[in-house]
Amino acid sequence: MKPLYQASILTLPIIFTACMSTPKDITPIEYYTPPQASNQTATIVGDIYERKYVADTIAYVFAVDQKKILNGRENLNNPLLLTTGEHELQIWCGRGGYKYTNLVKANIEANKKYQVGYELNPNKQQGCVFWLCTRQISQNPYPIRVLPS
Repeated sequence: MKPLYQASILTLPIIFTACMSTPKDITPIEYYTPPQASNQTATIVGDIYERKYVADTIAYVFAVDQKKILNGRENLNNPLLLTTGEHELQIWCGRGGYKYTNLVKANIEANKKYQVGYELNPNKQQGCVFWLCTRQISQNPYPIRVLPS
């Protein structure tokens, strides 16, 4: 006597395809379009701490004013142009399995060079703390970080 619960392997894909559906009214992702360089723009770059035997720690601007940065992670060392004024910056930070995003409101000043600063898991608490620093270029391969005045 054959059991009644025996199912054909061919019926399983039909069951799973019915479970995979997406809503039809999804708004498309809006991407950030950087402005042309002028005396009313500033730049911002991400930060990476490369390690040899464990995962790198990185932080970069993921979105500006709710518009996603195209290839943000790949371009974290390339200056991103921003217009002056207040912006909502979504900052992404991560190392290995730890990944965080935070929303930072920033007042961007003209002709400044900013860098994302961060501390991963501060005071042994899970999370990431972010700040923006002005960036000074020097002969030192590691940028000097000075808080904006």
